[in-house]
Amino acid sequence: LAPLSTFENPVVDLTGPIPYAAFQSANDAFFPKRELLYYWKSIYLASLSDDVIDALLAHESERPSALPALSIWAQGGAMRWPREGTTLGPITAPHLLEILAKWSDPAGSDAHIRWTRDIWRSMHRFSSGATNLNFPGLGEEGEELVLAGYGENYDRLVALKTEYDPANLFRINQNIKP
Repeated sequence: LAPLSTFENPVVDLTGPIPYAAFQSANDAFFPKRELLYYWKSIYLASLSDDVIDALLAHESERPSALPALSIWAQGGAMRWPREGTTLGPITAPHLLEILAKWSDPAGSDAHIRWTRDIWRSMHRFSSGATNLNFPGLGEEGEELVLAGYGENYDRLVALKTEYDPANLFRINQNIKP
């Protein structure tokens, strides 16, 4: 990455070693504990075509408050590693859309959750349906969400779960059932 630091003047350069705890807490200021409520979902996008941008702008203009955000992560064409050796599913899309609803008044929960779900459903037309399981909402899609997150690795993970955790002791978050 060193050649990148010689290109123009970076606003910030975060390359280099960083303690694990510092990395994990780098965004804490944006998501303060016990001050805000959160509901997040994500979906991989096949492109950032004019239709995708128009759809996102329409949804952005309907935000129920000033705090929610839409975040697009460019993945450089696609993530590249042997997926059969990981738990990660079909991350071949060039972009990840994070729908990050956050709000302070519990009375706004229904509006913020509805806004997030509406965008997530709407953006499926621009996606394979694959998702990043770090942003599961409330996991209300159940098994469908788990399959969308693990993709072609799901059957292999079921076999591993059956072998090493047949009683399903480790079952929090997006559970793979043995």
